[in-house]
Amino acid sequence: MTEKGRRQFRVGVRVSYAGGSLAEEDRQALRHALFGVAPGYSLSVSSGLYDAVEIAGTLYEENALRAAGQANRVLDEALMRTGLYEQFDVSGKSLEVQPAERADGQ
Repeated sequence: MTEKGRRQFRVGVRVSYAGGSLAEEDRQALRHALFGVAPGYSLSVSSGLYDAVEIAGTLYEENALRAAGQANRVLDEALMRTGLYEQFDVSGKSLEVQPAERADGQ
């Protein structure tokens, strides 16, 4: 599960949409942008008082902090490509990262 001194991590980044409900065309644009930035990530949108966007992926990094930072940059880039960056609470993101073997229950 290592790659030249790096470890595999499962990462997730969640951010709230400040505009209430995210329109379907914006969801699709964000999915397309995410695929263009990092095709290995998945995107989900949950509804509530405010919609939230979450990306998840598995990547190799030197440590958990670098893995979380990489996932954070991927989400920021996808939001900027769609022009939606300013409509999200990017300073209030929630990040989750753990070694892949722990996430898989090994």
